[in-house]
Amino acid sequence: MNKFFYVLLILFCFNCSKDSGELKYVDFERFRIKLPSNYDVESLGSIDSYAAKIELDWGTLSFDYGRYSPSLTLSPNEYLSSMKWESSGDIPMFYLIEPRPIFENVVQVDSIYKATYNVSECMIMEDCILFTSANLFSYDFELRDSTLIYRFALPEEIVESDFIISEKDSIYKKIVLPHDLNKNIAGVNMINQKSCIDELNCIENLSIWTSDSIKINKEELIEILQSVEFK
Repeated sequence: MNKFFYVLLILFCFNCSKDSGELKYVDFERFRIKLPSNYDVESLGSIDSYAAKIELDWGTLSFDYGRYSPSLTLSPNEYLSSMKWESSGDIPMFYLIEPRPIFENVVQVDSIYKATYNVSECMIMEDCILFTSANLFSYDFELRDSTLIYRFALPEEIVESDFIISEKDSIYKKIVLPHDLNKNIAGVNMINQKSCIDELNCIENLSIWTSDSIKINKEELIEILQSVEFK
């Protein structure tokens, strides 16, 4: 009889331990997310957004809900479509050329991208920056008649990350997964596109991201990030 009791006690304790690590939905003000039972929340007291930290056994998740929520690491398509390369270099050529170069296209050649611009309007001006400040050019730039070609590579954090992107019922969801979870932050960015006033101003915009040091395997982290839903 006693042996049977101890067997039941062991099984009960095993199930308790297992349940304590089970992920269950937790409701926050504007969204819900699956979390283990052991967590603490610390409000960050943001003025223009809903922001807090979720302390877990394996690390910290920070979140920010609001129109200024960070977009996290841009995916390759986001980086290219927003033409971020124009503001990523050390030489602000694109802001010095007047009139502004007319963008034509960008193509990928192996790991390098080539953005092509028409600068014919600038070329007919006597003080065209393309002529007077040739020393500003580096090997990244090439001028062929009235065509300016800029060569660039994607930023390191983009190359060293994987992205899971979905779009359903106007909800855009991007999960960022660095190859090394302790080198770059992982996280999820969600936008309800119906709430967007313009491309840069979306009211229902949520980002959740990891701390610098975490102890969780990638599969478990993906399950948590994929569970995020707007309420």
